Order: sequence, then C-alpha cells, then structure tokens
Amino acid sequence: MKRTVLVLGMALSLASAASADYAGAILNDGPVAYWRLDEVDVDAPLIEVTGNVAEGFFEDAGGLQVGGDGAIVGEAGTSVFFSDSFGFGCGGACGRGSVPVGGVLDITGDISLEAWFRIEPSQADVLPQGAFPRIFHYNNFEGGQYSFGVVGQNNAGYPDYNTVWASRGDGSGDATNLATSFTLAAEAETLSLDEVEPIWHHFVALISGNSTELYLNGQNLGDVFDADPVFWQAEQASIGARLQSDEVSLVQSFPGSIDELAVYDKLLTPEQILNHYNIGIGQGGEPCDINLDSVCDANDVDLLTGDDRTNWVVNLMNTYFGDSNLDGEFNSSDFVVVFSAGEYEDNIDGNSSWAEGDWNGDGDFDSTDFVVAFSNGGYELGPRGGVAAVPEPSSMFLSVIGGLLAMSQMRRR
Repeated sequence: MKRTVLVLGMALSLASAASADYAGAILNDGPVAYWRLDEVDVDAPLIEVTGNVAEGFFEDAGGLQVGGDGAIVGEAGTSVFFSDSFGFGCGGACGRGSVPVGGVLDITGDISLEAWFRIEPSQADVLPQGAFPRIFHYNNFEGGQYSFGVVGQNNAGYPDYNTVWASRGDGSGDATNLATSFTLAAEAETLSLDEVEPIWHHFVALISGNSTELYLNGQNLGDVFDADPVFWQAEQASIGARLQSDEVSLVQSFPGSIDELAVYDKLLTPEQILNHYNIGIGQGGEPCDINLDSVCDANDVDLLTGDDRTNWVVNLMNTYFGDSNLDGEFNSSDFVVVFSAGEYEDNIDGNSSWAEGDWNGDGDFDSTDFVVAFSNGGYELGPRGGVAAVPEPSSMFLSVIGGLLAMSQMRRR
C-alpha cells in the first residue's frame, strides 16, 4: 500500500480545536492561489495568502465595501461587497479586486474554482443579453483563460431562474468559448433576489478540458448545458468584476459579497468539496477523520507519516504507538492482532497497515516498528492519562521482541 503524506496544518496540530479550521482545510488541499478577502481598508493591498501570487489592489468606483461579515460560521473573517447592481455595468457604484496576471494562474490543464457568494442587489434588475457577473475572471491572452460567476433573472435565455456558470476559452472574442451553466430550478426560491436576509452559498466549478462540473453547497448540480460564449477583451485577472475593452470601465460586476476565493490547478474531489462546505457552515468533521468517512480509525492513520502521524496518535486519539486495535491501550492484545495478520517481514514492500503492525508509517511491519512503539512508551500502562513515568524499554523490549520473533517463526512453520 503506497503511503500518502498529508500536511494537515492547523486543523490537525491544534488537538484541542472544537471544530476544523476552514483556511487550514483549504491550504491542506493545495490551492495555487487563495484570497481570504479579510481586508478592512479599500486602500490596503489585496493579499493572496499562499504567497504564490503578488499582492493586488482594490478599484473602488463608489460601491465597494470591505469588512463585511464573513461566510464562515464561527470564524472572525470578513468579506467584500462589490456591487448592488445586478447588471452589465454598475453605474459608478461597484468595485473589483485587481490581481496580477501570470505565474501560477496561467493554468491550461484541470482547474477548480471555489468561493462563497451572497447575492445582495438593491433591486431585481433585468440583465441585458451577455451579462455574466464575475466571481473570478482571468485572461492573459496566451493561455489559462477562465472565469466563473452567477447569472440573474431574465438574462441570456434563462428566464425566471438564477444560474451559476463556469467558462474557459482562448481569450479571443471571435473564439468559440466553452460556457456551461446550470439553471437552479430547485434553488430558485433560495437564490431569490427578493430574499429579506440573503444567505451565503458555497460554489465550486471544476473545469477539465471541455467538461465542467458545478457544485453548490457541497452537492453536484448534475448535468450542465452550453450557455452563450463568454469571452474576454482585456488582459487581466480580477475578483468581483472585469474591465471593459477600454480598460477603464468596470463591467460584469458581482451583485453582492464574495468570500474565501481559491484557485487550484487540479480537480477537487467530491469529498474535499463537501468537507469545505461542512466546515464553512460549522459542521466540520472531527480533525482525526482524515478520509472523511465519519469514523476515526486505522484507515485514517494509514494516510499519515511523520509529525502528522504522531499528532494523530498521541494528541487526537490520546493513545500510543503500538495500539493496533485503537482501544486506547498498548498491550499484548495488540500483538495478537498484528501477528494474526501475518505481515511481519513478509518481504512485500508497502502492503502493511497500522492494524497489521506498521506503526512508523513506512508501509512495512518489521523490527523498526517495535523500536518506535517501545521508544514512545506506554506498554501495559493502561489508557493514556495520568502516567507519571514511562518504564525503561531496554530489557522489556528485548524480551518481548524475542518472544514475538519466536512466535513468528513458529507461525511460518
């Protein structure tokens, strides 16, 4: 079994955390760019938190507001309000975040775009043909042109419904660009522009070649269909709006607030998407549930190596290296489990699990695992807790290993 090394970040290292950390979960899944949108001053730099993209800046045409309440439940982060005009332009009452073009954003392969949005227009404007308000917009005229956002009511052939969409193209206005969207019939009431209290939605767009999948609030929206071509006229990368071809006027402004925008050069898995959504609404799983199956067990520790494995075993599960059955104790019953599995020095690389004796995470069950287990202490001490001292492992280690090796040889005969 090949080991996968996961960097768990803050969510794993802080064993006492009551719930998972949203930023930690996002960073753990490897975005090439991530804007938390926590700025509290429109004149402050627009910060991309991975450090892969240089800082940007806000352009305020009179309607941009920073420091609004954030999308993530239980966290103190803020969001950015871009416009209350749900139209092609913004009438001088909008803004955008301007992001440097190039580098890691020049994605020509698989793309995942992720953000939280809240629609907040002052009135149910009817959008003109071709208006596709942007959450994120990218074009460098050479490769990596992509965009995603929302569409309002009565626009571009989508009467009476709101729509989320994603697109990629070659940056030419004459090109046939892929633009796919899904009409949210089931969500029409939820996304109504007449809501008294607009609510946050988690939106992920997966783009692979000419295929697009859209996820809203953790759920795959199903089949998508072609929308009108979406193309780009100015070389730019921006959040919440884009420039017109005059490179001065802001158009396609987003009608409301955006938070926690991330871009990936790969496709997120359905499990990762659902995990992000659940953490965002304050229902994140236990930090020890690495594979997101709602159970903290040996399958989770098998995904970890190094310090991550130590944190999981000692801090999250409060047990010992050597506790193969994860009952909170390291004792002879664990040896019965591992030797019954028959993996000890089986000469097959990488096929052993925690429950089969691989306690150091190298994929094999051999004498090095006993070194790790006994060096960390805990043998026959009962559940981890108020243990005042750990016995010296030297003589105990040798006697136990000798007996176990004899048992292994007898079993092979």
